[in-house]
Amino acid sequence: SAFDLAIVILLAGLALLSSTWREHEDDRSSADESSEGSSSPLPLLQSAAQAISADPALIALMAVVTGFESAMYGFIFNWTPALTDGASSPPALGSVFATLMLAYTSGSLVFQALGPSPEPIAEQKNPGQDDSSSSPLQLSLTSLRAALATAPIALLAAAAGLTALPAGSPERTGVILGGFIVFEFCCGLY
Repeated sequence: SAFDLAIVILLAGLALLSSTWREHEDDRSSADESSEGSSSPLPLLQSAAQAISADPALIALMAVVTGFESAMYGFIFNWTPALTDGASSPPALGSVFATLMLAYTSGSLVFQALGPSPEPIAEQKNPGQDDSSSSPLQLSLTSLRAALATAPIALLAAAAGLTALPAGSPERTGVILGGFIVFEFCCGLY
């Protein structure tokens, strides 16, 4: 299948890049080169693994990104069958896709509007300074947390529409599409 072919191409690209790419070679000292070996990526992978395991925030970030990408993978392959399965007249998929992209863009714009704006260095607050009002950073983190909580609920609503409503009914299509729009909005917030 296409995914098996992609694995072969990915491995061929990895072999090609590993053998020809010499980025940051001048940055290493001669002592580092003699101890690490100039052609082995193993020391770099070991130092990356140590850095990741030393910082719980990196592990949490990796878990969130993995969950998000998994949800997007499932969504990408299932939104069309979910909307057209059993429908006597399937919705215009081009219009549905455009609506989903507008929802994604709207979420991104809302996050930018709620997010922190860059402050000049002279106006930045000291770490010990009291901040009684909610800062833009706190507001953007709140919207991000809301998106991460709402996105699974939106997908569950779409799944409930798949099971609870009769196949091909306009109500089913509406519930599923509504759940997908909320999910895409949350993805834009992310």
